[in-house]
Amino acid sequence: MVDTEKARLDALHALNVLETAQEERFDRLTRIAARAFNAPIALVSLVDRDRQWFKSRQGLDVSETPRSLAFCEHAVRSRELVLVPDATKDGRFEDNPLVTGDPNIRFYAGAPLFSSCGRYVLGTLCVIDTIPRLDTEPHLPILEDLAATASHELAAGHAREQMEHALSGLDDERSLHRLVIENMPATLAVINTDLTYKLINQSFSQFSHGKLRPGMRMRDVLGEERFAIIEPYLKRALEGHTVHFEAASTDKDGEPINYEVRYQPNFDAHGNVISITALGTDVTRRRRLESSIAALARMHFGANANLAENSQDALGRVANLLNMRFAGIMRRSPTGQFESTVTHAPDGFQIGGMPVAKHLMRRVVSSGDCVAIEDVKIDPDVSGITPGKFPIRAFAGAPIVVNNEVIGGVGFANTAPHTGKFLDIEIEVVRLAGSIIAREIARTQADEKIASRERELHELATTDPLTNLPNRRELLRRGQCEVDRARRYETTFSIAIMDIDYFKSINDTHGHATGDLTLVETANILKNAIRTVDCVGRIGGEEFALLLPETPANGAYEAMEKVRQAIEAHTYFSKDTDIKISASFGVATHQDGESLEDLMSRADQLLYLAKQSGRNQVRSDLHTRKHLTLLSAGPRKPRS
Repeated sequence: MVDTEKARLDALHALNVLETAQEERFDRLTRIAARAFNAPIALVSLVDRDRQWFKSRQGLDVSETPRSLAFCEHAVRSRELVLVPDATKDGRFEDNPLVTGDPNIRFYAGAPLFSSCGRYVLGTLCVIDTIPRLDTEPHLPILEDLAATASHELAAGHAREQMEHALSGLDDERSLHRLVIENMPATLAVINTDLTYKLINQSFSQFSHGKLRPGMRMRDVLGEERFAIIEPYLKRALEGHTVHFEAASTDKDGEPINYEVRYQPNFDAHGNVISITALGTDVTRRRRLESSIAALARMHFGANANLAENSQDALGRVANLLNMRFAGIMRRSPTGQFESTVTHAPDGFQIGGMPVAKHLMRRVVSSGDCVAIEDVKIDPDVSGITPGKFPIRAFAGAPIVVNNEVIGGVGFANTAPHTGKFLDIEIEVVRLAGSIIAREIARTQADEKIASRERELHELATTDPLTNLPNRRELLRRGQCEVDRARRYETTFSIAIMDIDYFKSINDTHGHATGDLTLVETANILKNAIRTVDCVGRIGGEEFALLLPETPANGAYEAMEKVRQAIEAHTYFSKDTDIKISASFGVATHQDGESLEDLMSRADQLLYLAKQSGRNQVRSDLHTRKHLTLLSAGPRKPRS
C-alpha cells in the first residue's frame, strides 16, 4: 500500500500542476458541474501527501484543506464515485469539522480523476451543497464525464509540457533523462556551434550505425561526403534560420532510406545561436508510396467535407491508379445485410450488383484482411458464381475498420485479368484506400458525437431547466449583443423585466408544484406573445426578462401591455382550484452610450414603480422620471 501511495504521489507531482494558477480549461468544467447540480461549490481537487489542493474552485475561497478532512480521500481509496446525500447522517463524516463548521457540507458527490495510465486516482471533480440532496442521481453521469475530461486535460497539459521541453529545451543536461526524447520515433540531436554533438537520442544513434557520445564531431561521424551535403544547411541554421531539407542514407542492411530533417536554431537571452536542434523523420516508406501513388498521397479532406463525396473521390483516384474499372464500398446495414453505399463505376453501376464482386467483398469483411485475385476464373471459391452483367476477372479489396470493428469493405474490380501478380505496393494502395474511408467515417462519427455533446452542454449551460427558457446568463449575453449592435448601427432596443404578483402566496397556499406549473405556463404565454426576433428568459425566481430588438419605448410599452393582459386573462389550473394571477412590468429603452447593467437597473426600477403603484401594470420610460428619482433615493424593499 505504501509503495502504491508513493507511486500515486509521484504521478501527481510529475504533472507539475500543484501551486499553479487557475486555468479556464478547468474552471469551465467546475462551472458546468455547479450548474448541472445547482450546487454552490464545485472543485477540481488534487489529493497531495498531507493536503487536498484545488486546481479549480467555484464558491470556495480557500485553495487547500488538510487531507485528513478530505471527502475526496474516500474516492482516492475506492477508485469510484463517492456520493454523500447527507453528511450529518453518514458515520464517515458526521463529526468532520467541514460538516460541523464552515462550509457546513451536507451533500457531496466526487468523481475520481485518473492518471494517464488509469492506474492511480489523483483527486476528484466534486460538487458540494450546504443542504442535503436526494435528487442528484440523474446528473452523476455528467459529473463522471466532466471528471474524465479533467483527467484528459491534466494528461494533455503534461504531454504538451514534455514535448515543449523536448523540442526547445534540449540545451540542458536534464533533457538527457527525459523518456519522451529517448522514445521518440524520430532521430533527435542537439548540435553545438562548433558542430559537435551535445545530445543524441537512441533513434539517432541507430541511424548513424555506431555508438555515439556527446563531444564527437559531425564530420567524423558522418564522413566527408555526407557532411559536405549537409554543411550548407548547418551554416544557414548557425545564422539563425530554421532549415528544412531531405537527406538520403542507408540503413544497417545497406538499403536506401530517406529522412526529412529540420534544423532549429536555439538562442540565448541575447539572441545569439548557442546550439541547433536537429529532428529527423524517416519518410522512406512514404516516398516509395509517393513514387507510385502521388495523387493519392496528396489527398486531403477538409474538416467539413462531405463523407460520400470524399469517399467517391478516393475510390476514383485509387481505381485509376490501379487501372480498375469498378470501385465501391459495401457496409453492413442495421439488419445485417450488405449494402452498396458509394460507387465508382460506368453508368453508376454498383459493385454490390456484381455477384462475384459481392461474394469477394463478403470474404474481405469476414476475414478482416485484404483479398487480391488476379483472375477469378482460376479461383475455385468463385468459379460457380453467375458472373452477372459485368463478368469480373480481377479483384482487390480491403476491410474498413473503425474502432477495431470491421464495418464493411472497399473493393476494386476489372473485367480483364490483372497483368501479372498484384505487387505489394498495389495491395498497400488498396489497404490505404480502406484506411482513408475508415478515417473519414471515424471523423464523421466523432464530429457528430462531439457536436451532440456540445449541444447538450450548451443547453445545460444556457437554459433554465424548469421553463426551458434562456437562463439569466444567456439572456445577459444576448442583451450585450444588442447593446453592441445598437452602438454599431445606431439602432435602439428595449428590455422588460416582469415579476409575477404575489407569487409567494401561490406557493404558500397551493404548494411549490403549483408554483412551478404557474412559472411554466407563464413562460409559454410569454413565448407565444413575442416576435421571433425577441427573446424571453427566466432570470430568477418568479422574474422574467424580455429582450425586444429595434423596439422604441412606445412599441415596447404596447407589447408588454398585451402580454400583461394575456397573463391576466389566463386561467391556471391547479388540482384543487383554478388560479388567476397578474404580473407587473418595468420597460426601459436603451439610450446612447448606456451599458447593459444600467439599462437593466432602469428596467428594475420601473418594475419596482409598477409594484409600488398597485401591481398588475406596465411602467416604462414613457412615464415621468420623477418616480424613478424618488425610488433611487430610498432603500429597495423586497417584492412579493
